[in-house]
Amino acid sequence: MLTIKDNPNIEMTILSDYEADKAARSDWERNFQMWTRQYDGVLASKTFPFENSSNLHIPLISWTVDALHSRLMNPLFSTDEIVNVRAQPDGQSQSADSAKAVGQFANWQAREQLDLFNVLDEVTPRLYPDIFSVLACSR
Repeated sequence: MLTIKDNPNIEMTILSDYEADKAARSDWERNFQMWTRQYDGVLASKTFPFENSSNLHIPLISWTVDALHSRLMNPLFSTDEIVNVRAQPDGQSQSADSAKAVGQFANWQAREQLDLFNVLDEVTPRLYPDIFSVLACSR
């Protein structure tokens, strides 16, 4: 086990690495707040042509994100096998049986223990603004 005597600067190294990582994602965090407001349809109050005039909001971003999200999640979870394990072709039936057992366990673990659907359901929408940026730039 590593002790302070082994590396007296370990605390400073950990802290500086943390601060560097935090600073590296500051733009993403700022943009994520903006993207969330856009997705939720939060609009600034309107002052033209007069104070608090009506403001029409058509939720194109949320419609697009929701449609894309369902299209990406469906292929992953509409099948019985999320994880596919194959044995190397060595001609031994024991390898195939082992691969089948490992595959069954991996699929059970992905669905039940890791709760993979809910994890991906929460994480993947955070990637979409970056995807949309790439698509917009590539046009």
